Amino acid sequence: MKGKYPALSIILFCLLACDNPEAPPFKEEASVFAVLFANLESQQVFVYRAHEDVADSLRNEDLFIPDAIVRIADSEREVNFTCRYDSSYRRLKYTNTVEKLRVRPGERYRLTVKTEIGTMTGTTTVPSSICFLAPPEGGCVRHHSEVEVRWRATENAYGYAINLLGPPWNNGFSGAYAGTGRDISTFSTTDTMLVLPDKYITYEEKPKFGWYLEEERRYTVKIMALDRNFKHHLFDGYEVAGVHGGYGLFGSAVVDSLDIYVVK
Repeated sequence: MKGKYPALSIILFCLLACDNPEAPPFKEEASVFAVLFANLESQQVFVYRAHEDVADSLRNEDLFIPDAIVRIADSEREVNFTCRYDSSYRRLKYTNTVEKLRVRPGERYRLTVKTEIGTMTGTTTVPSSICFLAPPEGGCVRHHSEVEVRWRATENAYGYAINLLGPPWNNGFSGAYAGTGRDISTFSTTDTMLVLPDKYITYEEKPKFGWYLEEERRYTVKIMALDRNFKHHLFDGYEVAGVHGGYGLFGSAVVDSLDIYVVK
């Protein structure tokens, strides 16, 4: 299995219908967004000033708090996070580039964020590792056939976000517009099984633009197991999940993937 971690902006777009508790009356507090990914040394935390007229503080850099004290601790040590500018995404964030924090499946972590507004705390227990049951890694499936994906129930996981990545392609452009990528379809479930519809499992001679980078039509099934807090935020729309003393999210996730090949 290959653990691959997507950017949070493309994790999931379809949400499950579920009861969402009424949001508390707005107070002038800070907001944090932090999701720990297992087996990554570098984690990231975003801290913002909550604003009643702004639905998503993450999209408003003017609200970012650059002088917060951010720490995450496990059972052995506490790691300080420092504010850095991420040139790839053109935004500020807190990260542990100086001190390494090894996030392990099944372990509990504590967050502390101190700002001039107040102190936020939170806890998360990382889901255990994902174990695929079907299909087999590297298996072949027919063009336009349903694919049943199954995995063992993951301890501390309350939901699963699934990405299906199509065969890698080159867009055929040159210069500044040249690029490669993969088509992405997103799904979500609280079960340990998902049937991928046949319309997503296809063998095409060529993509809409450009050409395929590989002779075989390789698809990647990527599953992200979500802890309770991340599930509440992502699936149920909670404004406060795993955080005390402010708004936002402190959660965790484990990611794993397998490849299948579509044949004619």
